[in-house]
Amino acid sequence: MPNLDLRVLYNKVRKDNILDIKLSIAHNGDTRYINTGVTISSKGQFKNGMVVKRPDALFKNTQLRLFVSRVEEYISKIEYINALSASEIVQMILHKDQIPTDIRGLFNEYISTARLAEKSICLAKCCYTSISVFLGDDYDIKKLGYAKIMALEKYLRSIGNSDSTIRTKMALLSKLVVYARRCKYVPFDFRPFEEYVYPEAGIRDVWLTTEQVKKLRDLDIDASMESVTRDLIMLEIPNKLTPMKLFKLTPV
Repeated sequence: MPNLDLRVLYNKVRKDNILDIKLSIAHNGDTRYINTGVTISSKGQFKNGMVVKRPDALFKNTQLRLFVSRVEEYISKIEYINALSASEIVQMILHKDQIPTDIRGLFNEYISTARLAEKSICLAKCCYTSISVFLGDDYDIKKLGYAKIMALEKYLRSIGNSDSTIRTKMALLSKLVVYARRCKYVPFDFRPFEEYVYPEAGIRDVWLTTEQVKKLRDLDIDASMESVTRDLIMLEIPNKLTPMKLFKLTPV
């Protein structure tokens, strides 16, 4: 679980000399901040995570407790939080009351609710990166159509992706569309993949045994480059051990 702490960033003084009390969220070696909306007017008015030396200190501390409580409650409902970064958690908190139709918001919400293992989420993130490079994180999925899907496939092919890898990445984007439809973020008849024909998954000789692939898939890796290398290898494994089956992304 992330570590939550109330802090004042004294180097971030507003022009009116007001200081904002922020909630820090530390997770997976990263720290990000959310503004609580509670302010003080001098350094001496905040100590040990509490407002002090103010006539309205009790009221402000109550506001802070309620704010932290709401954040803790929301975080507790995120099933796969260990696979998320602090930045992703903050974005989810900030947009939790909004209807996400941008692919970044949809992706974050989807992986936080789907029944995926943590390692499968990491693999899904690897697939999402290529999609977001072409479409952009703020691309409105309601604008997605057949022409854009074919343009994405052409782009993925141009950067050297195999048919199997393209199939997997397209399956992820299709899953986001299905998720948005089920959540009623888009109309029920919104089906941009209806006429799309997925590339055939390549069948090649696998140089690893099934047990070796499973060990590679489940291996705990701390180094970022080694983790990315492992994910890329998993993307290229064809036939029965394709990544679609590894993280249950079936084209629809």
